[in-house]
Amino acid sequence: MHPSKLYYLRDDEVQEEVPISRKKKNSLPLIHCILVWNEENEQHEIHLDDKGVEFFYQGVKCKINNRMVIKPRQNYVLKSGDFVSATKIGQKPFKIYIHYRSSRYIVIKRISDLPSKKVLLCIDTRSRGHKVILKLKREDSGHFERFIRSASLLSRTISNCVAQLRDVGTIEVDEKSYIFQCFEHFPGKPLSEDDLPLQIEQAAKVFQQVALGIQDLARAGLVHRSLTPEHILINEHNDVKLVGLSLLAKNQFNRLEGPLTLSGSSSSGERIENYVITRGCEIASGDLTYVPTYIVKSEKRDLYAVLALFIWSMQSPESAETCTHWLAETTPEELPTHLNKLLGENFPHKDNITHLFHKLTHSEEELRSKQVAHVFSQIRDSLVQDVIDSPFVKGEDLEIPGVQVEIYHQPLQEIASDFYDFVDMGKDRYGLLIGDGIRHDADKNLYTSLFYPIVQLFSEQKVASAELLEKMNLLLYKCGKSRQGRAFATALHGVICYNEYSPHFMYASAGHPPPILYRGGKASYLQVKDNIFLGTSLGISPEHFHCLENIVHLQKEDILLFYTDGIIEGRNAEGEGYQEKLLRKVEEVQESDLNLLIRELRGDLQKFSAESPFTTGDVTLIALKVS
Repeated sequence: MHPSKLYYLRDDEVQEEVPISRKKKNSLPLIHCILVWNEENEQHEIHLDDKGVEFFYQGVKCKINNRMVIKPRQNYVLKSGDFVSATKIGQKPFKIYIHYRSSRYIVIKRISDLPSKKVLLCIDTRSRGHKVILKLKREDSGHFERFIRSASLLSRTISNCVAQLRDVGTIEVDEKSYIFQCFEHFPGKPLSEDDLPLQIEQAAKVFQQVALGIQDLARAGLVHRSLTPEHILINEHNDVKLVGLSLLAKNQFNRLEGPLTLSGSSSSGERIENYVITRGCEIASGDLTYVPTYIVKSEKRDLYAVLALFIWSMQSPESAETCTHWLAETTPEELPTHLNKLLGENFPHKDNITHLFHKLTHSEEELRSKQVAHVFSQIRDSLVQDVIDSPFVKGEDLEIPGVQVEIYHQPLQEIASDFYDFVDMGKDRYGLLIGDGIRHDADKNLYTSLFYPIVQLFSEQKVASAELLEKMNLLLYKCGKSRQGRAFATALHGVICYNEYSPHFMYASAGHPPPILYRGGKASYLQVKDNIFLGTSLGISPEHFHCLENIVHLQKEDILLFYTDGIIEGRNAEGEGYQEKLLRKVEEVQESDLNLLIRELRGDLQKFSAESPFTTGDVTLIALKVS
């Protein structure tokens, strides 16, 4: 038996669960009430305590279900699912729900409360207060059989991109009995014209997940009515869940099981009641807004809808209707011309998208969701450079009192592997990160792009450089392990303290080349005395990870030079390395103008390796001068 409990909520989030007793008084200090079990009525009664009475006369009111004010010296009965709310001056409002062991779900919000469609946000009292969504149907309502069938079919679907069915059963709401489907709660909202246009990288991420969700449904042998924006829930991180799809299953003979759903409407608003049955017992039914009627096979309809909605999502609200008309009502011969107008000349992988539409409209060749998802992945990969090569702070944007900064960054390929960042930590302190991914691979570089928010977050918490690198290593190790691939990187993180009494640079290195200190005409690599260890690279198991820590006290006119492997791996035609020449070149330039120093080093490196058969990696140079 599950005990009766109180659930403290703020902003619909459970803050605390508190068991309640039937044998003694229960004090509710947040609202200054007393809860007492009434054995005769088998319900709890609530009344204000002395402090609550005082607050009442000061204008702070406690209410039951936002309707009934709790008045002094009066008792009120609470049923399971009732809540008491109060707002203290200067605080956010909160609610306290009471839950008896007879029911599992507590309704905290009605998302839809129509007679034909009830959708409720609830607390699942058997899963640590997690929120869930209940969809309700009465047996005498329309489409009840479809509702039951969908629940049965969804139970066979496992997908990160489709809302997970957790429970089915009966529940009493407003003194009426309902059949319910219980889904995981996903804090997103349906894609709508109000959100348009999506940026290309946002649209590619969203519809890559949509395509993967369709793929998972197909693997489970399910088809459904045509996809529409209301089926696509998106949260603030552009994560996606597919919801509300009416499903049918295919049997071993590739025939659809169960009653067919023929309802829907065309883009003109007319009801669609006709359907076409082909050799595979496929149907053209449901909403025809985004899919032309001449595409009959359900698999092709799915993928056409995914591609059409991808293009639709990047249009302005004013042009979205025109886009819908072009994609759903144009002939196959006219489609390439319309796609060219909708996407523009410079759209990434436009030819691939046009080819996918051609397969759907002209070819009998089967097209898979995985192929569509792969094109979206390619679009995202081509945009990775915007993430990897756009740290939060650029060199020209930096204003560090007492320190001059100059940055040069040149990627070898479209997808960069170098990364760097600066973070203002306050109190005369700046954090610096520089690193190099081992391989030029879009997936692995997406992992290293996660380093930027980590550095920002933990810099605010004043986490030491060595500990920050440990967290970055764990992230890269877990990402590589979960995706059955390995991602590695070298990195150096340090804190520049430029106060006038003791300016210094304290840093930690994870396998990254040592910085260069130029002082009094002499350049030298910074490393711990009698220790050539640079620390282990990021991406290895935590028990084997070790980083090097060091500190250098700074003087006026000191120059610190940070760089990536693309500098020291440069080789000439004879195969000689540039590492030792780098020190000599810094000394030779003897230039206090950082911009000129960077230009001289770049030119010398290019000249040194101009006739080399070897290819260097990305080149990143960061120069700091204490002024």
